[in-house]
This record gives sequence, structure tokens and C-alpha cells, in this order.
Amino acid sequence: MRWLNNLKMWQKFMLLGVIALAMVVPLFVFLVSAKMEEASLSRSEAAGLKAAADMLKLIQTTQQHRGLSVLVLGGNESQGGARSAKESEATAALNAMLESSSIYKGTDISAVRNTVSMQWHALAKDVASKSISVPESISRHTALLGVQVKLLSKIVDESKMTLDPKLDTGSLIQATFNYAPNLTEYMGQLRGRGGPMLARKEIKPEEKDILRIVLSSAASNYEGARDALN
Repeated sequence: MRWLNNLKMWQKFMLLGVIALAMVVPLFVFLVSAKMEEASLSRSEAAGLKAAADMLKLIQTTQQHRGLSVLVLGGNESQGGARSAKESEATAALNAMLESSSIYKGTDISAVRNTVSMQWHALAKDVASKSISVPESISRHTALLGVQVKLLSKIVDESKMTLDPKLDTGSLIQATFNYAPNLTEYMGQLRGRGGPMLARKEIKPEEKDILRIVLSSAASNYEGARDALN
């Protein structure tokens, strides 16, 4: 593990982001699915799990697209194919979420759902045409992800999963659909912000402060998920 100790700060952030995005969400979704089957939860909660799982997939692919967009817009043309493929994957995840969550027809949740769809298509188009800068891409991806997390919360509420009376199942739901998405988003922000730093091989003083704040938020959500699962 000596190589790990030799990594620079931004390299460690990048590594943590990749690990979090690749492992945390699928693991939590699997655990929730198993617990729900064990607890024989209602149809409402089961339907909500499908929509919430689709929402988590959309969040994950949007985060990954943000990182790839940073590289491509920063001049790394070799990642163009990967970014395009990730765009297609995210669009497919969006369509799956729109279908599975269509059972929730309230005005509020419908408005948020439409916002997620419109913002994604506009952003993907601008990235593909390279008509936005790296900072703008990061900002718009991050704003979109904030709306996606809001929609996830509404799906969980509408499905009544948050009202589950079993303590262990309720804690697992909290870890999966609250702490885990926030954790992976903060780790994704570290990954996205690390791209430009990687390209120029430098971390500016003000960027160090931002990284500390984001890392602190990630740590807080990690602790929340850990406590909920204990």
C-alpha cells in the first residue's frame, strides 16, 4: 500500500470518488431489495423501490457524465467516445426513471420530474456541442444533481418507504436513499473538480478550501450511513 501513501491529495480524492461511485450505490440498493423482500412490504413501497432505484441509477450516470465532460471540455479528446456512451446511458436511465415514477402524478413531483428531464437534455446537448466551459459544465451538472436528489426524496416520500415501522428496514432505507446519494454526490464533486487540477497539475489555494468543505460534507454523510447501518 506504499503507492497509496505516495499519492497527492487530489489523486486520493479522485480515487475515493471512483470507488464511491462504482460500489456504494449498487451495494445499498441490493441491501434494501433484500430487506424489502424479507419484510414483505406493501405494493406502494415495492413500486417506490423500483422508481428510487432507477433514480439512483440516473444520479450515478449523471455524476459519471460530469467527470467525463470535464475531461473532454478540458481538451482530452480521447475521452469523447466514453462521454458520448455515458450520455446515452444517462438518457436511458432518465427514461427508465420517468416511466417507473409516472405512478406519482402530484403537481409538485411532476414539476420536479419535468425539470430533471429538461435540464438533462439541454445540458447534454451543450456538452456534446462543446458550447460551454468546464466551470459551467460542473456548475450545471451539480445543480441538476441537486434537483435529482430532491426528486429521489419525493419518490421515497410518495412511496411511504420513510414510514416503514421496522427499525432495521427504516434505517437501511435512510442510509440508501438519503446518506448514500449525498455521499456519492460529494465524492463526485471531488472527482469533477479534480479533473481541471489534474490537467494543470496544480491546486489553487481557494480550491483547497472548497475541497476541504466538500470532503467534510462527504465524511458527514459517510458517518450518517455508517450509523444508520449499525
